[in-house]
Amino acid sequence: MLTNIIIVASALAQAYAPPSSARPAAQAVRAAPAIRAPVATAAIPGRTLKDLPGATVTYFDVPGKTGPAIDKSLKRMLDDPTAKDAVRMFSWDVDMQITKITKGTTCTVQNAKSTLTVKVRLPRLAEQAKVRKDVLANWTTYVTNVENESAANLWFLSDRLRGAAQTVVGIPCDQARPAWNAKLDTVKAELNALVAQRAAPVPKPATKS
Repeated sequence: MLTNIIIVASALAQAYAPPSSARPAAQAVRAAPAIRAPVATAAIPGRTLKDLPGATVTYFDVPGKTGPAIDKSLKRMLDDPTAKDAVRMFSWDVDMQITKITKGTTCTVQNAKSTLTVKVRLPRLAEQAKVRKDVLANWTTYVTNVENESAANLWFLSDRLRGAAQTVVGIPCDQARPAWNAKLDTVKAELNALVAQRAAPVPKPATKS
């Protein structure tokens, strides 16, 4: 007998904050050592946020018309615990659907498919029309890098989860949930390691603010 069942609904949710400075690292570190500039990450054709199944992108407004004012607003928003859900860079959940087959008293997982749901939040300037061109150019680079970094992390996650679902195929049904959860823990650790690696400060030339 074949049966479809969804297990581990919303099995894992993670959230990652974006870099808290839109200015070059050389300037930001002097103001606050904990601030980093976004990693300069190139977009990969076919693997952008728009190409990622299950991804939704929203925006939050950042006040300010000068580099320091924008930095101050962004840092204040990211440091505000009441606003963390609104400004987190991305969060994700995953469900897995399995097909099980029962022969006599033996139940075995015949097929498995994971479904990833992602929410990405990107910053945008609340007063863009009043921002100087050189500051706007720096901001645009910042947002582009944040977007590309998110896409790289989330495509990595999507690739890992797609393979993870297959690890439960062929095992007894009562072992599917613990096996899936164990694999998710591994994927989570891999993603956290990648995010931490990308978070390493990248020196940039100073620009006017």
